[in-house]
Amino acid sequence: LAAIVESLSTRLREKLEHNGRFIECRASIGVATYSDHAVTAASLIKCADLALGVAKTKRSCAVTFHPDMEEDFEREISMTALARDAIHQDRVFPFYQPKLDLRSGKLTGFEALLRWEQSDGNLGLPYMVAPAFLDTELALVIGDRMMTRVLDDMQKWKRASIDFGQIALNTCAGDFAANDFAERLLAAMRVR
Repeated sequence: LAAIVESLSTRLREKLEHNGRFIECRASIGVATYSDHAVTAASLIKCADLALGVAKTKRSCAVTFHPDMEEDFEREISMTALARDAIHQDRVFPFYQPKLDLRSGKLTGFEALLRWEQSDGNLGLPYMVAPAFLDTELALVIGDRMMTRVLDDMQKWKRASIDFGQIALNTCAGDFAANDFAERLLAAMRVR
């Protein structure tokens, strides 16, 4: 099997000529074998798909299924569901960490960190929902929710004449993948 996969990968890396142009191809390959990894067609496809998902993150390689991949996948699904639930139930909020000038010791502002309230009332940390940020659509919803909350808090503080300095808002790759982050932020600021 290893020899077949290596041969396939090597052949796919060869440049192809099409209409006078050379095209480079790469492939990510997920490998699962009957009886070693699964005994039904559906389970075998699922195992191969999980291995393919890992191969895609590593780019242009072949990865053989391992049972840990299924556990990792289930954990990621669970974490993403937690994030969706927190958004749906409006339990995502900024947690403000002070920023200090080390020379003077004065407060210069805050960093708005993502926090969320779990169903049991405990504070949820970002690592507990990290896979949600790999889902571009969900990441945008989380980012927009944080942006809205931070801007609302800033308005309240202004009305109360509280000097809060500068607020740093963390973003994720999904915010920039949409290619309109600056426009969304400016529009949200104009509304307030």
